[in-house]
Amino acid sequence: MKKFILPSLILVVISFIPLLFKDPVTGMTPGYINWSDNLITFLIILLVVRRYKLVYFNGSISFGNAFKYGLKISLCYAVIASIVFLIYAKINEDSLLKEMKNAFEIIQEKQMETQGSSSASNEKIMNTMFSALSNPYIMSVMKLLGALIYGLICSLISAAILKSKTENEN
Repeated sequence: MKKFILPSLILVVISFIPLLFKDPVTGMTPGYINWSDNLITFLIILLVVRRYKLVYFNGSISFGNAFKYGLKISLCYAVIASIVFLIYAKINEDSLLKEMKNAFEIIQEKQMETQGSSSASNEKIMNTMFSALSNPYIMSVMKLLGALIYGLICSLISAAILKSKTENEN
């Protein structure tokens, strides 16, 4: 279990770096920072699974074992990240709500520019989304699901890259 915790903690620290680079007006993180964070996360999962392949399987690993190991790392990462994010959201609840409100206002302004006017149903949907997403527990569950999905994808790609090609001996 210890071999999953350290890579997961490294991934958690890396996943919270984009929170440091938020735009003060909109409260949103620039896209290139999010993409670089995702790339670094993928590379860390790939390197940890590769290390596992070299140390425990002497350089030969099946797709299933590589996927299973990557999935365990991703699961630990998702759980730890959601707990840390819940603590972060509880501590910074006021600033997160203000940033979210600014982001929703920008979205509504862009909708009004493209559609001409906002309908009552759009405003109702936006208010419902804001009230749901302003709950720190729902934000934490969304972080958990996002990390699980991204970890699953990274684990599949890593396992496909690192699987050993066996030769048929007849």
